[in-house]
Formats: sequence, structure tokens, C-alpha cells
Amino acid sequence: MRVLWAVMAFVVLSGVTAEILLRTVRHKIHQYDVMYGERLPNAITGFHSAVGYTGLIHNFKNYVLRPRESGYRIAAVRSYDKALYNLGELEALAELAGVEIDTNPIRSTLRSYIDALNVVDERRDDGAAPAEIDAVVRISDASAAVSIIAIVQALRVKSQQETRRQVDELGAILRVLAFLNILGPLIIIWIGWSTLQSDRAQNKLLVGLNEDLTRRNAQLDRTNRELSEFAFFTSHDLRTPMRGIANHARFLVEDFEDKLPAEGRKRLVRMQELCGSMENLVESLLAYADATARNAPEWNDLTEIVTDLADNLPDGVQGEVILETSLPKLFFDPLQLRTCLRHLIVNGLVFNEEAQKTVWVGFADSVFVDGETLHSALYVRDNGIGMEGEFSEDIFRLFKRLQRPGKYGEGIGAGLAFVKKIVEANDGVVRVTSTPHTGSSFYISFPDKESRLRWIKPQKP
Repeated sequence: MRVLWAVMAFVVLSGVTAEILLRTVRHKIHQYDVMYGERLPNAITGFHSAVGYTGLIHNFKNYVLRPRESGYRIAAVRSYDKALYNLGELEALAELAGVEIDTNPIRSTLRSYIDALNVVDERRDDGAAPAEIDAVVRISDASAAVSIIAIVQALRVKSQQETRRQVDELGAILRVLAFLNILGPLIIIWIGWSTLQSDRAQNKLLVGLNEDLTRRNAQLDRTNRELSEFAFFTSHDLRTPMRGIANHARFLVEDFEDKLPAEGRKRLVRMQELCGSMENLVESLLAYADATARNAPEWNDLTEIVTDLADNLPDGVQGEVILETSLPKLFFDPLQLRTCLRHLIVNGLVFNEEAQKTVWVGFADSVFVDGETLHSALYVRDNGIGMEGEFSEDIFRLFKRLQRPGKYGEGIGAGLAFVKKIVEANDGVVRVTSTPHTGSSFYISFPDKESRLRWIKPQKP
């Protein structure tokens, strides 16, 4: 009798625990549905609509061309209010999600359009022609575009993290319920039909959890597609006018070359170069957003990859790449692996003032870096300009350059950000040690307990 009561108490306690866990997870899923499934897509779509070619920018440009048609001015102000509302919604979502974002460039650009409306009114009243007004009120959207893409990407990453966390919690509950199902036959022996009914209820609950999990995965895929489409269309809206500006500048140079002063031709050529830089910036943003899109991993021969990269350096990049040790094989996405190594090698040769620019690539069973022991570490070392230790985190930030633009090529400061994002997305770490005017060493390691399964180390002679 005592054993029977003990078994019944265990069953009741397990059921209550499972019910509490389920209620907690369901509440979190509901909050997630509202936050990431409704509010985030609506805010993104609303902001894009408010500032796109049917919103603020469209109405502002029409008012510049037709300054006496006040309807465009009213529509522009309404679009501005709508954009601010959706931007505030994105800020609120970011605060709820614990994501730090910077909306100041976006707010500043939106305010510039509203301030420019007053300039249009003043110029119109002074009798200026639309072309003259247009020349005065042109506004750059570059910083705002970079900010909105960065914000969407940050919220997208947070959405993926939250979904993975919820999947882990559901998996833990499933394991608990599976354990109870294993004990089911023993419970049936002791308490008979009543325990069988409880087991059936738990099986029904498992079916419901599996359905919830399937729905969550489908919703995540849908949200990711929407975010990718938003990034694509935003980049398209940016690139199209930039290409138009570049083409018009080229037409002016070609058609009026003999009539333009030297300074005018120089400025038009510079305009084309800046448009090209802007397009490269947008392309880098899109590539960064998709940097962790994975292909099937496979065994990669690092010696072959490094040798191929050394033989096919980008135009204008010169130097020697030396294999300092034998290299292992690595189980990894081949495209992501080549991207990481290419950026590290090119970085070491570009940011280098030595007569003989050199990059060494090797492998160490263990290495001590900044108070941390890294096991099975791939390293890339150079004799470049190096840096102070205080910048060891800044260099991995997107678009962060420690030197003035143009001093070491026309890069935009995205290479090392790609490396960090790819390595960390595969549960690895990247570390750097550096000395000014001596060089830098970058280390890639996978410290998880499964790291030994990633490497096939070279045989020692």
C-alpha cells in the first residue's frame, strides 16, 4: 500500500510539474507571437511604406517639382508622422527584446525632409524655379539606410535566438514527458486503468507540443523570408537612384566634356566614384546579412584552400603567403571557410607597410591568448601595421576602420566582421593579439566538447 501511494504521489507531482512548465512555455510563445509574429513585420512594412516611393520621399520630390500643389506637402507630413510611429514601434520592440539600436541617423534624415519643406516654401515665394529648388534641398539617405538595415538584422538575429531558446525549452519538456512515458508500463502495473488514462492524456499533450513546434518553425521561416525580402527591396531602392545618378554624371562628362571646366569634370568623376562606393556598401550589407546562410558541411583540406587563395589574390593585393605548419582537415561549410580565410589573408597583406609583405598560416594544438587557452586553433599571422590592444574588439565591428579612408585601399571595413559572424555562428571563437608596427595574429578555435569531431589533424612525422 505504501508503494502504491508513493507511485500515485509521483504521478501527481509529475503531472503538476509538466502542467506548470507547459503553461509557462505557452505564455512565452503567445508573447513571442505578438512581438515577432505581428508587431515586428507590421512595423517593418509600415516604415517601408511611409518612406518609400509612395510615401515621404515620393511626396517630397513631387512637392519640389510642383511647389504650388500643397497636397504633396500635406501628404509628405503625414508620411513623416507614419514613419515616426513605426520607427517608435521598432524602438519599443528592440527595448523589449534587449537589443541596442541607434535610430538617430534615421530620425535626423526624416527631420531633414520636413525642414526642407520650409525651404521649398521660401524658395517658391522668392520665385525660384523647381530646378533651383531641387538643387538646394537634396538630402542624403545613406546613413539612414545603413541604420534601418542594421536594426532589422539585429531584430532578426534576436528573433532566431528566441525561437531556438523556445525550441530548447519545448525539447526539455518533451524529454520529461518521454521519461514519464517510459515509466508508464510500471505505473499501469501498480495503479491500473487510472494510470493508463493519464498516459493517454500525456500522449495527446505530446501531439499538441509537436504541432506547436511545427507551427513555430514554419513561422520562423516565414519571418526570415519577409526580413530577407525587406533587405533586398530596401537595397534595390537604394541602388536604383545611385545608378541613375552615376549614369547622368557619365553622360554629362561624355556629352559636354569640351564645355566643362577641369574642376567640373573632376567633380563629376568623383560623383561616379561615390555612387560606386555606395553600391559596394549596399552589396556588403546584403552579404553580411546572409553570411551565416549555411550549406552542407564537408571535410575541407585547409592546405589546398590556403594555397588556392595565395595563388589567386585580389587585384592590387601583393605579398607572400607561407604555410608555417602542416594543416588539418576541417568539417565546415566550404564557402564560409574560404570567406574567413580570404578576409584574414587579404587583411594581413593590405594593412601592411613592409617591403616584403608576409602572412603565415598554421595550426596549434593549444595556444594561450589573453588569459585563455585555445585548443585546436587555426591561426593567421602577418607582419603588418598591427594595432593597440584597446582596439581588439573594435576591428570586428561592421564598417569600423582604424585608419582614415583610402589610406590602405578602398575597403569599407567589413572583412573581419564577416569572420567573427561566421565563426561564432558555428559555435567557435576568434581571438587576436597584435603589436603596433609588428603585426597581428588571429586565432580560430571551437571550444565546445564536440570540437574534436571537427578536425582531422595531420600526422606528426
